[in-house]
Amino acid sequence: WTCEPTTSFLGRFIRDIFEGRQADTLPPWKVMSLLFQADRELHISKIQEERKDSWVVCDRYWISSYIYQSLSAEQEEPNRRIKLAERKKAQEYILELNRHVLQPDLVFILDVTPSVALTRTTSKQTEDFYEKSEMRRATAEAYKNYFGLFEENVVHINADKPAAIVAFEVLTEVHKKYEVLR
Repeated sequence: WTCEPTTSFLGRFIRDIFEGRQADTLPPWKVMSLLFQADRELHISKIQEERKDSWVVCDRYWISSYIYQSLSAEQEEPNRRIKLAERKKAQEYILELNRHVLQPDLVFILDVTPSVALTRTTSKQTEDFYEKSEMRRATAEAYKNYFGLFEENVVHINADKPAAIVAFEVLTEVHKKYEVLR
């Protein structure tokens, strides 16, 4: 099991930024994209080592950067008419950054409504930039509409359901794709 940001020094730095321990506001989206990309390079070496012996499950990967940083680019732009162009420019930049990274075999997008997500994160001490209500809504919508880059490897799961049902649905999809877990 791995996650992004990782527990490396870069991953901890990114978490500190999110939680306001490094600055009052997020750096520009390009800076965050580059920080995540650097952390991802460290992450990939861990993934490659672990996948020699077992399956590797990543809690977030570069598609999360694609969603979050492109939304950040849109948020940074005050002019409404330019917002979508900024988002598209950010998406192209992030795609280019991640062109050569290890690609996932299967991607699960756990679609969860912002209100359900909020009830599941109330135990956290601080709310980071992406947990603010307007970003929750935009992020949920962006993930819901994400089919693009590898449609055949992307599975959407309704994660508003109880965790046990979501886990069962994920395992069912893995079984369908790989005929394992009999």
